[in-house]
Amino acid sequence: MALLHVNFYSKTLRMASSIDVILPEPAQGIGVDGSAWDGVELLPCLYLLHGTTDDHTIWQRRTSIERYCAGRKLAVVMPNGHLSAYCNQKYGHNYLDFITKELPDFCSKMFRISTKREDTFIAGLSMGGYGALKAGLNYPEKYAMAAGLSSGVDRLCHLPEEWQDFKSPAEFEHLREENYPLFDQLSHFMMNFGSPAEYLASEQNNLFLLIRKQVERGVELPKLYLSCGTEDPLAWEPNVRFRALLDELKVPYFWEEAPGVHEWRLWDLFIQTVLDQLPMKDNKMAVL
Repeated sequence: MALLHVNFYSKTLRMASSIDVILPEPAQGIGVDGSAWDGVELLPCLYLLHGTTDDHTIWQRRTSIERYCAGRKLAVVMPNGHLSAYCNQKYGHNYLDFITKELPDFCSKMFRISTKREDTFIAGLSMGGYGALKAGLNYPEKYAMAAGLSSGVDRLCHLPEEWQDFKSPAEFEHLREENYPLFDQLSHFMMNFGSPAEYLASEQNNLFLLIRKQVERGVELPKLYLSCGTEDPLAWEPNVRFRALLDELKVPYFWEEAPGVHEWRLWDLFIQTVLDQLPMKDNKMAVL
């Protein structure tokens, strides 16, 4: 696989942005399968999102994503989402628009990447899993599959209980000196979503509300993949609740679990399943 490091100016974010791109090659050296891609037909694409604390380089540094893609007619695009939770931020930039609109348009012009729904997939871990599911559920006409690995499906539940009802930054400004990690957590929540009440009422950001609304509308949803470590203190309980809602709404999904916590050992395993389950006509494995 060819690995490209790309820097460009994002009109949506109004600042320089970075992506890493994996593209197939016919010959790739010892021990790695070559791809049968002819360099002419447009490639299906997996947009792969990082989690909190990381950036667009992390998938290559912590997993063997490049090797797992070898032999497939598939492009993988890994953008930098910073700490945005892939939102159109309440006080900031339109990251959801960047991921779902500008980025596919940019990649289709710069690389031989298809923008057809049946060729477009999105996945991510933790914050990126939330972002992938949010993109797929907000724009089901754009994605054939959305995959969340140990996803932060409930952004509010990670705040301390006593801070799940604040209304403005003035209420937690004193924490800047007293408890900076908590101040930082609350600041980013406010920047991304506004107050907890605004988050809960947001059809765009509250996945539990969003999926209900989309089912009521009768829209065709992307195929959904969910996975989590059974001892994950951050993601297990919210994902169990989200699965229960999907069951209630009779929304089909693929579920994978394994013993473990919020860790790259699991995500390295889960991403292989995601790749095998992509609904591509030339994929190696059975689809969802």
